Amino acid sequence: MLTSEEKVKYKKEYLKDYHKKYYLENKEKLKEQQREYSKSSKGRECKKRYRKSLQGKESRKRYKKSQKGRENQKRYRESSNGKKRIKENGRKYHLKQTYNLKIEEYNKMFNEQNGCCAICGVHQNELTQKLNVDHDHKSGIVRGLLCNCCNSGLGYFKESIKNLVKAKQYLKNGNYIIKNVKNSGGGGAK
Repeated sequence: MLTSEEKVKYKKEYLKDYHKKYYLENKEKLKEQQREYSKSSKGRECKKRYRKSLQGKESRKRYKKSQKGRENQKRYRESSNGKKRIKENGRKYHLKQTYNLKIEEYNKMFNEQNGCCAICGVHQNELTQKLNVDHDHKSGIVRGLLCNCCNSGLGYFKESIKNLVKAKQYLKNGNYIIKNVKNSGGGGAK
């Protein structure tokens, strides 16, 4: 006669074998049911809750560290669709983390500026990089979109209106040390 522990163990083994056999016999049917469930709103909600749970996060970490997970990630990153999505998601993440700005808000600013730099007016199509988000480093408030040159220029002048006015005055006065650089006979281009 079996003890209660042995009965539980036997029952577990029996059920395990039974479920395995049932799965193998009904594999396609079960997969179809799973696809239908995951498409339903209840399935999507359940999947969302699991992904946010600690168990779901731990499961994803283990998968990413596994050989199969690394191979799939590499294959995805190298695919054209993967490269495109990684670039888009990276941009969204950067805008959100750095400026607390959604991609829709960036696009709205871009359209309001007609795709041009807010200072010099050069169009996005004439640039090699996307327009930069200009923001006040003290308050964090986003001011507009600038080309890389204008954005860097503001940074070099330490975002100081006083420095910019001095630079304007310097250029306006024309108090140059060397009057004509081209005719100075130096080693410059001729």
